Amino acid sequence: MIKMEEIAEIFVFAVILAVVLLFVGAILGALIGAIVGWIIGFTPLGTWILEFLRAFGVDGITMVHVGTTLGFIGGFFGSNAKFKGD
Repeated sequence: MIKMEEIAEIFVFAVILAVVLLFVGAILGALIGAIVGWIIGFTPLGTWILEFLRAFGVDGITMVHVGTTLGFIGGFFGSNAKFKGD
């Protein structure tokens, strides 16, 4: 029979694992976002995005900053998209 202490240990382990995976996902999202932002910064789209942000008073940032921020935020959210073939 499973003891109450074992159930508590499993629960604590599961919570800690979930927090670590969420943190790692956010960090990886930020890294990928920074790389993609850097690449987009070389295109006209990057210039357009920065000009758009400057129109709202956001100045002194680069596409790497934008990509890192969006990647970090996106790292907390997973895709739940289901396609017909899945």
